Amino acid sequence: MARRAGAAVLITLLSSLTFASISSAAPTQSDLQAAQQKLAAINNRISTLDEQYNQAVAAKLEAEKNEQQAQADMHRAQAAADAAVASLSKRAADAFTGVGSSLDVLLGADTFAQFSDRLEFMNRLAQDDVDLATKAEAAKQRAQWAQQQYAKAAAQKAAAAKKIASSRAQAEQEYHQAQQVVTQIKNSLARQRAAAQAAARAAALAAQSAGPAASGTTSSSGGFTPPPSGGNSNPPPPTSSGAAGAVEAAKSVIGTPYVWGGASPSTGFDCSGLTMWAWGQVGVSLPHSSAAQYTVIPHVDRSQLQPGDLLFFYSPIHHVAMYVGGNSMIEAPHTGSTVQIDPIYWQYFVGAGRPG
Repeated sequence: MARRAGAAVLITLLSSLTFASISSAAPTQSDLQAAQQKLAAINNRISTLDEQYNQAVAAKLEAEKNEQQAQADMHRAQAAADAAVASLSKRAADAFTGVGSSLDVLLGADTFAQFSDRLEFMNRLAQDDVDLATKAEAAKQRAQWAQQQYAKAAAQKAAAAKKIASSRAQAEQEYHQAQQVVTQIKNSLARQRAAAQAAARAAALAAQSAGPAASGTTSSSGGFTPPPSGGNSNPPPPTSSGAAGAVEAAKSVIGTPYVWGGASPSTGFDCSGLTMWAWGQVGVSLPHSSAAQYTVIPHVDRSQLQPGDLLFFYSPIHHVAMYVGGNSMIEAPHTGSTVQIDPIYWQYFVGAGRPG
């Protein structure tokens, strides 16, 4: 009897010491959920910055294109101005040197009226030259001004892209830090569960060796339960003949790393880079921006979705994925991930569209 009583005391003491060591300053499941929410918030911010960066790059390229066009216009206007001034100068020189002398034309008039007509005609020619030179010079000035404006816009867009890249780098650093916290909490919880399970096994073994009375004592002390683990009435646009090919193209790059601004299997994808590339394989051109893609394609209701349709998330839109059927989509989710098939997160869904 004394042996059984001693075993019961040992079991109770062992259990109380083990649970004390687990609970003392140990993270809880709610700590893990809070850390995961912070990680998701940072990820969402990175996704927003990715979208802003893609739009800034597109705007910069457009400004540079306009700058090149303005520069070409300026060169043409300069050539026209030079030609007009040269023509005007030649006429002036001819008048003084007698080459093709305008004076001979005037002096060859037989009457005053004829002289007046010839003089008026020559004045009109001279004025036309002056007008041509003036217009060409004005065109050159306008083209030069346009080039300066576009160059300024291109510089501003480049600065904006650089600023976004800097913010993104900072957010990415925060993401990795938060990811480390999540990993540490998960590891700690795993150790906590392992220790609790070891304690329960030890208590069960001790109860078996102590006999029925000790088992009853163990039962009264309680057990350890591990924490849980974490209609549109309008007809839809016709399904594109290339939808199946776009889906297969997207599936062919599953496992490709997420890369900010990426749009190639050889370098990696971001979300809009993946959908742009996949539809590009069947001859459909899309911009490299999730918001821009939503703008340029016909919209479809959630009830009308077909594989290949694009799904857009968050407000403002800064994430896009491709619907593959059922409740699944293929996407390039975020930093540190790869192209993969995931359940659709309808809580952030804002719309869908059908390329083709």
